Amino acid sequence: MGSRLAITIRYVVAVLAIAALFTLAEAEPARHLPTSAAFAFWTLSVGVGLALATASVACLTRWSGTRRLPRWRLISLAGVMGLLLYTPLSLSIEVVFPPPTLDDADGNFLDELESAGGSAALVAELLQAGPLYLLTWALLNLAPATAINRSAVVTAAPGVLPPPPRIGPPGPVTRTFTTDADADAAELSPARQLGWPVALGQEPLSVSADLHYLHVSTALGRATVLGSLAAVEAHFGETGLRIHRSHWVARSAVRRIARGASGWRCELHDGQRLPISRRRVAEVRALLGSDFVLGDD
Repeated sequence: MGSRLAITIRYVVAVLAIAALFTLAEAEPARHLPTSAAFAFWTLSVGVGLALATASVACLTRWSGTRRLPRWRLISLAGVMGLLLYTPLSLSIEVVFPPPTLDDADGNFLDELESAGGSAALVAELLQAGPLYLLTWALLNLAPATAINRSAVVTAAPGVLPPPPRIGPPGPVTRTFTTDADADAAELSPARQLGWPVALGQEPLSVSADLHYLHVSTALGRATVLGSLAAVEAHFGETGLRIHRSHWVARSAVRRIARGASGWRCELHDGQRLPISRRRVAEVRALLGSDFVLGDD
């Protein structure tokens, strides 16, 4: 519950901040409106637009083909999908906040195209809203995308020594598989199927969702990647379980299931304490039990 609330608060703050910025800048098409009405227009427009782009990322990360795309391409594709979905809704929003008539406006090409109605109005709205929409989406994803690129260098988890470097002959090293089973295991690894850094290994301890990003934790380290918990759940099957809308854990990583002042929680061997949602408590307790403490050995 706390994780979902934190995500919701960040989403609301981002929408209000962008709406305030556009209002102060007197950006089109709300320049003619009073300040309060302009702020309401941008809050509604930005909120709907950001939600559609975020939903597009969630849909794309469910498909194995798109998960293998570079991060910036996936984000860009989601932005374009969100823009196409947002365009007809933007026209509806402008009905609530009507623009000035053509006689009062500048009468430019886009105004005349929009006044024609139908598909011409959609094209005009797409051309007018597109640049600002895509720029806003890019700026919102700039910091997380940078973090994803940096996460390829995995931070060692506390108390776990990184594997020693492999010393080999100079020159390019080509990885070979001794058996067909080794090749099949590599193809089915999270790094290949879910787009995780190879250095994280194949056994996640926990995965937490933050909008369309996943915070992956293994015995070797942590990283932030694009993805969905639904894909993680499907990939690992019965080796793990969803304890919360925003949290998945490996069964082998669970140290304790106990009730605290803020509700039920799941403690992992690496020290993480993750909340268990109320509607999943019965399922988790049925599968794992409760009020136990497993040793760390």
